[in-house]
Amino acid sequence: HDVKELVDLPPGANVIGTRWVLSKKFDADGNLQKYKARLVAQGFTQREGVDFSATYSPVVAAPSLRLMLSIAANKGHAVEALDISTAFLNSDIDGDVYIKQPPGFVDKDHPNKVWKLKKALYGLRQSPRLWYNTLHEFLLQQNFVRSDYESCLYTRKNSVTGEDTMIAVYVDDLVLSSNIPSVVSNLKTSFASRFSITDLGPLDSILGIKVTRDRHNKCFYLSQASFIRDAISKFGLDFLPACRTPMNTATDLTPTPGFKSSLPDSNRYRSMVGTLAWVANWTRPELAFTVHKLQRYQSNPEPKHFEAAQRAFRYLKGTQSERLRLGGDLILRAYTDADFCQDRIDGKSVTGYVIMLGDSPIVWASKLQTAVTTSTVEAEYLALRSGLKDIMWLRHLLVDLSCPQAESTPVIEDNSACIEWARDMVVSRKTRHFHVSYHLAKEQVNLGTIRMHYAKTSDQLADIFTKALNAEVFERHQHVLHNGLNCA
Repeated sequence: HDVKELVDLPPGANVIGTRWVLSKKFDADGNLQKYKARLVAQGFTQREGVDFSATYSPVVAAPSLRLMLSIAANKGHAVEALDISTAFLNSDIDGDVYIKQPPGFVDKDHPNKVWKLKKALYGLRQSPRLWYNTLHEFLLQQNFVRSDYESCLYTRKNSVTGEDTMIAVYVDDLVLSSNIPSVVSNLKTSFASRFSITDLGPLDSILGIKVTRDRHNKCFYLSQASFIRDAISKFGLDFLPACRTPMNTATDLTPTPGFKSSLPDSNRYRSMVGTLAWVANWTRPELAFTVHKLQRYQSNPEPKHFEAAQRAFRYLKGTQSERLRLGGDLILRAYTDADFCQDRIDGKSVTGYVIMLGDSPIVWASKLQTAVTTSTVEAEYLALRSGLKDIMWLRHLLVDLSCPQAESTPVIEDNSACIEWARDMVVSRKTRHFHVSYHLAKEQVNLGTIRMHYAKTSDQLADIFTKALNAEVFERHQHVLHNGLNCA
C-alpha cells in the first residue's frame, strides 16, 4: 500500500504513538472466522487544526438498509456482500502526519526517525472520512449516483439494459443489489481491480446480524441470536429466568433524590443499555420503549434501573430465536401514538411510531416529546408531526430507489380529535398557542402526502412504543412487527 516513509521529525511537529490491536472475528452464528492483528495510531494525541481538520464520515442508517433489503426481496434482486480489506490504507493522507516507529518494526540503523504517513492509518481521527471520500469517488467513476436522502446509498440505472442496482456502504462493508445478477459479478471485479476485497457471496450477515433469505415467500429475515446470547453471558445473566415482556407495567423508574451511584456501576449500566440499544435499533423494535426509558438514567443508575435492564435481557433470553421479517408489498403505512404526561418529572408525553413498507418495519421510534402538552390530543398531534418527518424522508428515498409512492401514505391514529386537527384545525382556545411548526401534519394532509385513518386503541400498533404493556397485548403487537400485518 506504500503507507509510509522513514524521515527525521521536523522541529515542532507532533508525533503520534501506535499500538498493535489483536482481535478475533466471528460470523453471525458466533463461529470464529479468523484472527486479526492491526497497527492502530493513537489518534487521541492528535491536535485539531494541526494533524487533522474534518473527521465526520457517514455510514448507512439501519432504516435505509432495511428499506433496500425489503425492495430487493420484493423484486427478486440478487443481493451479495463484499468486504474491503484494510480499507483505510487505500486513502491518501491529507497533510503531514508523523507516527513513532511501531514496536517490533524499529529501524536498527535509524531508531530515532519517525514514519511520515502517505496513507490513512487506522486510529487517525480523519481516516474514516478520507476512506469515505475515496470510495465515493470510485463509485462515481462506476456511474453510481449518491442518494440525496442517504449519504451511504448509491444507485445506478440504465434505461437501455433495464439495470437497477443499489449499493449500501457501512465503512468497509458493502451490500450490493441488482436485478441483473451478472452486474453484481462485474461490480465485484471492478472493486477487486482497485481494492483488496473479500468476496462474501450472497448476503448472509452484516454487522454481526444474520441474514436469511426466503425466495419462495419473497422476504429476508434478520436475527441477532448469537449477539444476544453472547451479551447475556458477558453480563453474567445466564442464571436469570426468561420473561414474556421487556418491562413490567408497574415499574417506576423515577430517580430517588440524593442517590449517587459509583463509577463502576454507571459504566456497567451504560454498557448494558448500549447493548440493548444496538439490538433495538436493528432487529427488535419492541424494545424501543424499554431502551428509551433506560437511557434516561445512565448518569446515575440505581438498583431499580439495573433490575429493569436485567428484565429486558430476560425477555431477550426467552426470545433469542425471534427474527425480523423484511418483505411484502412496496406501500408505506404508518402508525403514530402518544402516551400523555407519561413523565413524572417534567410532565412531558412520549411519542411512538412505526412506519412499515409492506410487512417490513422500516423506521420506529420511542422518545420523550420536547414540549409539555396540555391535553391528550395535543400530545397525539405532536407525535403525528414527528412520525410525518420520517414518512416524508422515506417517500423521497423511495423515489431514489425507483419505488415512488403513487398514493398518499395512510397514517393510523387512535385519537379522532387528532385526525380532525390534521384534516382541518380551527383556531380556538385549545389550539391558538401552537407554534406554526406544529402544523406540518395539516399541511401534508392538504398536499396529499398522507391521509389519516382511525383505529381502535387495541389495534394501534404504535402503542408498544409509548408504554409498557401487559403480556397479551405486547405479544400481539410484537408478532405483527416481526411477521407482518398479514400475520396479525
